[in-house]
Amino acid sequence: MNLSRRVVVFVELLTLTYAVSALAAVQTAPNPANRCHVPMALLAASAPLPNTTRAIRRHRPLLIVALGSSSTAGFGASKPAATYPAVLQRELTSALGLPVRVLNRGVNGEIVAKTAARISRDVLPLHPMLVIWQAGTNDFLHSNLSSPHQFETTLADGVGELHQAGIDVILMDLQYFPRGEKRPAMNRYLDAIDQVGELYHADVIHRHRIMSYWVASGEMSVDDMLYRDHFHMSDRGYQCLGKAVADFILHKAQQQPDAEPTLAVPPPGL
Repeated sequence: MNLSRRVVVFVELLTLTYAVSALAAVQTAPNPANRCHVPMALLAASAPLPNTTRAIRRHRPLLIVALGSSSTAGFGASKPAATYPAVLQRELTSALGLPVRVLNRGVNGEIVAKTAARISRDVLPLHPMLVIWQAGTNDFLHSNLSSPHQFETTLADGVGELHQAGIDVILMDLQYFPRGEKRPAMNRYLDAIDQVGELYHADVIHRHRIMSYWVASGEMSVDDMLYRDHFHMSDRGYQCLGKAVADFILHKAQQQPDAEPTLAVPPPGL
């Protein structure tokens, strides 16, 4: 085949490839009204939430404490009603048709040790059915203050304290943000949260995987999902996170047997 013919064939192939890609993009483009979609595989978990499930199935008021740092407090949100705990309360109230309170106990900038130290003051006296503990990002960013092992041990002790008080626990891992993706140490903190969840029978909301999915799938751009600092979440990000957490809890309540609550015994040697 001579050179001119090769050029023509190459251009024709490029044109065909572009046309097929463009058609596929049109067919798979996300519906703007459904830009909070999360695949069910990312909401799957096996640990029990007996108190939460019992309250939902028996149509009793549901009290949840959202514990954590700035992602819980809502840094980057335009108003308190735009934080993920506020969205979660609205979503659960609408879906369940029963009184739901989600108390926001987030403090900007906290590492896990400071959050754990607040449990006896900010959580236990409230007697919630469920605590959603968002952790890891500040420890990851300030690893000189808390190594992954120290982080894991402190988080595990806090989960054990909550379980001993008969409180269901869901852990929420780190957020996706561009600077963090360039630092391999992030995986060590993500693994530490999974390890605590596995050993202490606490579910984990894999926020990092969910947010990564939103970006990779085109559900949201980074600018849509994050505040202008490209670190904290935006109103849109918090809205979608609150909806994802509500879906996670509702899915658990539908799938889980109505078992009696059990207290997790801390495994030795952690």
